[in-house]
Amino acid sequence: MPRRVFRNAAKKKPDRLRTSVNALIGGVFVTLSLLLAANLWWRHQESLRLGEARAANLALILGEHLSLTLTAFETTLRQLAQHGERLGGPRAPASAWAILSAMRESLPGAGSISVVDESGTITHSTIAEIVGQSRRDLYLFQRMTQGATDDLIVDKPFRGRGGRLLIPLGRRLAAPDGSFAGGIVVAFEPELLRGFFKSVDVGTNGRLWVLHPAGLVLFREPSGGDPMGQPAPAALGEAFAAARGDGGLLRAPLEPSGPAYLTAYR
Repeated sequence: MPRRVFRNAAKKKPDRLRTSVNALIGGVFVTLSLLLAANLWWRHQESLRLGEARAANLALILGEHLSLTLTAFETTLRQLAQHGERLGGPRAPASAWAILSAMRESLPGAGSISVVDESGTITHSTIAEIVGQSRRDLYLFQRMTQGATDDLIVDKPFRGRGGRLLIPLGRRLAAPDGSFAGGIVVAFEPELLRGFFKSVDVGTNGRLWVLHPAGLVLFREPSGGDPMGQPAPAALGEAFAAARGDGGLLRAPLEPSGPAYLTAYR
């Protein structure tokens, strides 16, 4: 009898050992799985963090480049506005505005420079045949009439002579009493900037956008055609309209039912 009990006990010992080993292995697998999941989560979060930082830095750099390009136009427009206000404004004689041609030659990417009076009529221009035409309906002209600020205004793209897309830039002209007297407008040819934006590496599925405050595309690269003037994706337009300060980040599809993108804007 004692021998039988001994044999039964000896038989159960390997079974208990096997169960313990299996439990230990199972525990190791669970631990490894949890560690792997935690590592993957951390890597995912780290990738998002690095992606956000890279996108934000790129938006900053491109924004500064665009600002520097526009600063040259802004400086020229400010000088012309001061010149025009000293010499009598939009209705000053043509000789007073002969400087327009020289200023145009000094601005790379400038298609034309024009002067409009308080009614929106072109009184002087480097393109003689457009003198007398009205620009009253331009977004730019309407912005000029809305306040006393002389900030640089960027208009919506339009097609000029020969079908070329142009972006008007303008500044307000003030009368001696400070009231609105008209404005100076430069038609900017965007190919110079577009060539630069094409050279920027935004990754395999990345996109670079420059939007107008009215929700229109000024630049989008890479692009098969020329999307200038097309409506911006709703998500970008909403983010642009709600932007405060220097910019922000958006994690959302750009089109309904489309893939989610990480977008930095400035």
